[in-house]
Amino acid sequence: MDRSFLGIPIFFILNLLSMVHVYAHTHCKRNCETVSHSFLDVRPPFLSASPERISMFRNEQIHACKDGYHNALQMVPMGSSSLDASRTARYFSPICNQSFIVDENPAVVDKDVLSQNFNVVTKNGDFRSVVSLAPQQTFVGIGFEYRHEWLRKAEHNRGWWLSASTVLQYVRNTIGLCEHIINDGGGANVTANPVAVDSMVKAFHQEAWKFGHIVQGSREKTGFADIELRLGYEWLSCTPYHLESYVGLLIPTSDKANGQILFQPLVGNGRHWGFLFGSRAGFDIADLPEYGIHLRMELANHTQFLLGDHQTRALDLKNRPWSRYLDLYVNQEQAERAALLNDRYLATPGINILTLPVTVKPGISNTVNTAFVATWRQCYGECGYNVYVRSADSVGLSCPWQEGSAIKALNGQGNTNPVRTIAGNELIEQIAVPLADYQSSLIRESDLDLQTATHPCTLLQTIYGVVGYTWNTRHPLFLSAGGSYMFTNAAHATAALPRLMLWGKWGIAF
Repeated sequence: MDRSFLGIPIFFILNLLSMVHVYAHTHCKRNCETVSHSFLDVRPPFLSASPERISMFRNEQIHACKDGYHNALQMVPMGSSSLDASRTARYFSPICNQSFIVDENPAVVDKDVLSQNFNVVTKNGDFRSVVSLAPQQTFVGIGFEYRHEWLRKAEHNRGWWLSASTVLQYVRNTIGLCEHIINDGGGANVTANPVAVDSMVKAFHQEAWKFGHIVQGSREKTGFADIELRLGYEWLSCTPYHLESYVGLLIPTSDKANGQILFQPLVGNGRHWGFLFGSRAGFDIADLPEYGIHLRMELANHTQFLLGDHQTRALDLKNRPWSRYLDLYVNQEQAERAALLNDRYLATPGINILTLPVTVKPGISNTVNTAFVATWRQCYGECGYNVYVRSADSVGLSCPWQEGSAIKALNGQGNTNPVRTIAGNELIEQIAVPLADYQSSLIRESDLDLQTATHPCTLLQTIYGVVGYTWNTRHPLFLSAGGSYMFTNAAHATAALPRLMLWGKWGIAF
């Protein structure tokens, strides 16, 4: 049997894995279930089977040099900007809204956050403001891919190939923090609380916080994203079809999440090693040689499995959004000292205690690309549809939880309140467990909400278009330009980052 036909079942077996998006789609959370998260994963650019990667770098460009060394190289400058910040804001927000109301008075009903939980303590005791978030990411970069045909059998027009790719990327993240102060309360009351501040903007960047800062302005990161190494076999390479499959290794070169700021800029996949496999195929739809017109369909499937790694992420307590920002007593000794000093504010920022080393397993992601390609003489056009799906993170503590911490009661003085929330409900805030019963208020490992440190499953869709031109010289050159719009449906909007992307491409076969 012709071994080239072995590639056909392999191609269809690999593409069955694309059904993982159906499973993920039915298990993804809805909009208002995905709030108060401390980490957001953004799909890296220039992945295998992504439009900017595979467009106009297919069979006819890779094999364009008939008498060369069976090499091909592409360089792809690109830029992108995220869209619809209101949806992403809900992902980080303590409520299912882009903005939330902050008030200093526990008796006020129409508030979402009690300002005293953030050391916003004023002279008049009636501070009130509206805080909003508008997360946005922009990046520019240049992708590189080199491919070498290896042990190619010219008589059968098939053989092995090797490829390596990476991206040099500059990322800028902006959380879009904005505060409208309705009542300043007469300014910070530093007499009552030495670390008091007069706004939430200042509160989100307190010096005592080691993690979880929410800062105005942007934060930037520049570096090489992960390196993809692939080994493939081209089963068919002829008219009217072609078929290839591959396996590969993802080598991390980027930083990992450290939890210091919310919406940390990262390049790559967060320093996770990974395994890759996938396939590509194409077949003719129409061929009009008298007019120089050729039309075909191209399919690509890429699956990526990332291994677990240790990272630092912030956790909430179960069913209490933003509870990681509540003040805690780090241990009973600190509560005793607060009682001895009759100190209302002595405590430890909860974000310092609830930001922990965790083991993160991102699991599997899958990309499926379908495109129609038209060529007219040396002109090139492509339009396509791309689906990307990734499973939810699996997060577990790297070390067992060390019991000893408890939530400080509103008035402190060594008292605890195990049911406090960031909203500061008046009835709940009246609870004060005495120091003698400190052990009954301890935060147990079962109280930690690991889901707030995960990135949920994500389903992203992309439509794109590309135009290009080929120069049939001794070493054929090709140039192209393209753009894409990545979006998601309403059910997964908060856990994704829709964006527009533009790119150019220069390539050569030699």
